[in-house]
Amino acid sequence: MKDFEFGPQEIKVKVGDTITWQNDGAKPHSATASDGSFDTAIFQPGEKKSVTFSKAGTFKYYCQLHGTPQGNGMVGTVIVE
Repeated sequence: MKDFEFGPQEIKVKVGDTITWQNDGAKPHSATASDGSFDTAIFQPGEKKSVTFSKAGTFKYYCQLHGTPQGNGMVGTVIVE
């Protein structure tokens, strides 16, 4: 996370993998699944939060402060194979 973007915006991982989001921006952010399956909660610049993906699927997510569950603003996608 930097400024108001997730990078990369889309990532593919395997079942059982863990993704760690690091807030490299100047504002607080979150990584919150649109379907409610995960939520890092809001975390501050310099902090990291991780989520382990235990099932396959496509998980769209957003920042609670700078995006929407409908896919607007600061959003991303995790594809778990």
